[in-house]
Amino acid sequence: MPMDKEKWTEAVTSQYKLHYDDAADPKICVLKFSENLVFRVCIPDEEDRVLRIHRPGYHTREELLAELTWMNELGHKTQISVPSVFPGRDGSLIQEFEGPDGRSYCASLISFFHGDLCSSIMGSNPGSPEFADIIRQIGTISASMHRESMTRNLSPDKAVYPPLVRFSWNEETMFDDRPNWGHWQDNPHLSGEDSSVLACAEATLKEKLRKYGRRDATYGIIHADIHLGNVIREGDILHVIDFDDMGYGYFLYDIGCTLLTVPWAAVPALIEAWRRGYEAVRSLTDEEVSLLPWFVLLRKLVRIAWLASHADSDTARAVDLSYYADTVRMARDLIASCPSQTPLPAPSR
Repeated sequence: MPMDKEKWTEAVTSQYKLHYDDAADPKICVLKFSENLVFRVCIPDEEDRVLRIHRPGYHTREELLAELTWMNELGHKTQISVPSVFPGRDGSLIQEFEGPDGRSYCASLISFFHGDLCSSIMGSNPGSPEFADIIRQIGTISASMHRESMTRNLSPDKAVYPPLVRFSWNEETMFDDRPNWGHWQDNPHLSGEDSSVLACAEATLKEKLRKYGRRDATYGIIHADIHLGNVIREGDILHVIDFDDMGYGYFLYDIGCTLLTVPWAAVPALIEAWRRGYEAVRSLTDEEVSLLPWFVLLRKLVRIAWLASHADSDTARAVDLSYYADTVRMARDLIASCPSQTPLPAPSR
């Protein structure tokens, strides 16, 4: 996928009004050049919008349509603030733009949110009461999403709840032969000792997930990337964005996404804040409460795999090496808390 910002901006600007029925000429500028190409569309006397050019090979057209359908469903059937989706002139939620390389790319147009990313609010103080309250609110939002997903699981009415084609986030697609984001073992920032600890953690996680099971009450459509950079605070409202990784998975996987970048020392208190918010909507069993830190560790392991498979990305380059040591420390502590687990050797450093 060509990454020349100027050429892409010219291509998108020249084609925009062929696809979308706006009266005024928009001003289009780059918002984010990452895995997808994201542009801010400014239209006089109207709310700004976001045009996403979807990278080829990650999702099929059918999967992209499922993402937009789920966003619309949440926006209409829950109180969660998610982007609105705008159809093109032909009524389709997905349009095709020609890139600077002459190839055709799927695109979608959604609403733009003002505000601050919750990742910037955390800053260097994840223990602040303000931040804990944000995590509590994200817990409530997550429970509302999961409740809608459970409704979809249980509904026999396929006209109201059409099937959504998406990939999955489970033991097979995170750890086994063909994981979605590669193998965490391929990350060069892990020592042999680190890898031994994380291998033990992976084996323990697999066993816990096997016992927990996949049922309508535990498994369904999830956001799968509701981290702090994908939640925007605007006044008293939290907006949830970026459903690109949405798929079928364990509902509790979403707490791992939310606390993905939080240091282990701050995680237990924030798990409790998230749980309080979650249980305002949907109760958790004792088993599920005990699994919450393990789902946080699970998502951290998956991130280590992503960092290995996306080593050339700006995101991967910006990750401090302390993240790996902190994840290993968390794994050691959780393994030590398992009564039947064989004790790990003491760390050499």
